[in-house]
Amino acid sequence: MKTTKLMCAFAAAAMLTAATSCDKNDPESSYTVSYSIYNLYTPLSGDQAAHVSTAAYQLRYDFINSTVEIRASDLIWNNSTYSFSTDAVRFTNGYYDDGGEVIEFKNAKASVSGVTVDMSGMLTNRKYYTTQSVPGITGGVLQYTQVPVIAFSYNIGDLYSVRTFNPEAYMGGTTLTTYEMNGETKHYTNDKMLYRTIIDIQKMTADMVIYNARFAEEQPVELLAIAVKGLKVEWTPNGYRMTGSDIIPEYLEANELQPLPRYIFNNISLVTTGDRMTDFTLDYEVAGQYKGNFTGSVILPTADTNK
Repeated sequence: MKTTKLMCAFAAAAMLTAATSCDKNDPESSYTVSYSIYNLYTPLSGDQAAHVSTAAYQLRYDFINSTVEIRASDLIWNNSTYSFSTDAVRFTNGYYDDGGEVIEFKNAKASVSGVTVDMSGMLTNRKYYTTQSVPGITGGVLQYTQVPVIAFSYNIGDLYSVRTFNPEAYMGGTTLTTYEMNGETKHYTNDKMLYRTIIDIQKMTADMVIYNARFAEEQPVELLAIAVKGLKVEWTPNGYRMTGSDIIPEYLEANELQPLPRYIFNNISLVTTGDRMTDFTLDYEVAGQYKGNFTGSVILPTADTNK
């Protein structure tokens, strides 16, 4: 069964924790995979603050019936810990020419603490990533290629909206820069600039690394990587927002970060968009001249691949 072998291979390669196994009694029919990831709990009443904690998810796939069951544990709210198990629902999977895969399921129902859960989710290894380490910036190591994008969402009755996310996001897309030069307004489009953010959950701060940084066509050289540190993080109904002002970035040279005052970030703001915490918009002004707008995602686009 080609699909079964593919799915087991994907599960083995795309784990957050090494807890995947194909069923011993019928290795061609099912497997179970476990993930540990962060939950963002947004109160639906609006009279409480959002909070974040890690949670565990176990998915058991049945290839005979094309179904998946989800068990969630270590859910935390109101100073208590909860868990639930859903019924079995059908999943779909799409395989792409670049070797990537997308798995989706909808309306997996359960009950927890007397309230209903209606869960939908997506997992994919079609993601941006980097193996370029930057001194003083965590993450970005080789193992990051093994971490899938995990986007689960559900409401816990009328108490909370829950979304999963990874504190490290590596984003690609399109950056449009507008600037004045020689009395002329110019626009520069860049599809090579990539952005990585790493959130410190405890401190509610984040660092951002911009790769292949070029803010104008006339810029003499492209900067391999620049770091914008100490952004403030706050939770929003759609996920989170990062902001900062008057930050002197640091650029990577000879494997060390050096101050780059001529490209000071006068202001910067990144927000998650949409129902999943996988899409972003970013606005910033650099050196009082370059106004950048980025729209993108942690998931690779599919326009040039065949499903």
